[in-house]
Amino acid sequence: IQSASVLLDAGLGHCFIDGLNNSDASVLYNCLRAYAAIDNSKNAEEIFRTTIVAPLIHKIVGHETSADAAGTSGDEL
Repeated sequence: IQSASVLLDAGLGHCFIDGLNNSDASVLYNCLRAYAAIDNSKNAEEIFRTTIVAPLIHKIVGHETSADAAGTSGDEL
């Protein structure tokens, strides 16, 4: 049973990442329904955090750091 659970988590994870990367609403909907059905929304949240949020934050922070190094701030009009 443990190995089946691990395989299910891995498969859902790959499915969810593919849906996120391809902006496929149908795939995302079905993956999220599956996560809800097995009461494992924490994995979906973690995948979203690492696939979407973290790269965006790194991009923003990197951009702000570059602007600060250049002597400009993004808040100036």
